[in-house]
Amino acid sequence: MTHQPITPGSIIVSIPHHLLITPHTVLTSLRGHIRKWDKRLSSQQAMSIFLLAEKAKHESSFWYPYINILPKKYTTPSFFSETELNLLPKTVRSRASTEISKVHTAFKLVTDFIRSCWPELAPVITLPDFLWAWYSVNTRSVYYKHNLCEEFLADGNHLALAPFLDLLNHSYDANITAAFNVNSNCYEIQTENTYRKYDQVFISYGNHDNAHLLVEYGFVLPNNPNDAVEFSFDSLLDIALRMEHTHLKEKRDVLQNGCFDK
Repeated sequence: MTHQPITPGSIIVSIPHHLLITPHTVLTSLRGHIRKWDKRLSSQQAMSIFLLAEKAKHESSFWYPYINILPKKYTTPSFFSETELNLLPKTVRSRASTEISKVHTAFKLVTDFIRSCWPELAPVITLPDFLWAWYSVNTRSVYYKHNLCEEFLADGNHLALAPFLDLLNHSYDANITAAFNVNSNCYEIQTENTYRKYDQVFISYGNHDNAHLLVEYGFVLPNNPNDAVEFSFDSLLDIALRMEHTHLKEKRDVLQNGCFDK
């Protein structure tokens, strides 16, 4: 909520560089352990480990005030029960399953790293703990262009956590510019929207459909103008079969040979 009117062109958030959690920040804790390993972590895996390591320090961590206000749980499909997953539309369930598989693969790599190089951290790297840390990064990080750390995978994962900034909610009609300002040495968000006193101020996570918002962030928007309806090639074939279309096999072959079934 804004305490004063906001006009287009206003900077609504400005976070100093030393308060950003970047891959370079993470290296201050992980570098010594990473050097013992013959593989590489992704930036997101490393940032998840960093959050758990700092959380385990409690009040002695510089980042404790931030970690303490992070959500205790998230609502992405990785936290769904099997029954809840089966209620999703088939195409959304497929995307959710792919995401869940990716996270579990990341967890296995992280546990291998912890057992080999940082065994004293093992008690806080359970699957529920890791899911919390992973989605704290996944749902709250901003795009931060930086020189990639050679210790991590060169996957273009330009991430940063920006305390306070991540309290702002998403709206599809929020018109913003977000970037790191080298002159002010701050990560800034400028809005082109108008807000009255006591209005809620929004940012935009991007022009995403509801399936993407659910899988990545754990929410959907009613009347989302960026929403889309996905359907599978098999469902079209099933409809065509029930409508008794002729030469269905030949038509299917033409579509598949031209890769139009994707």
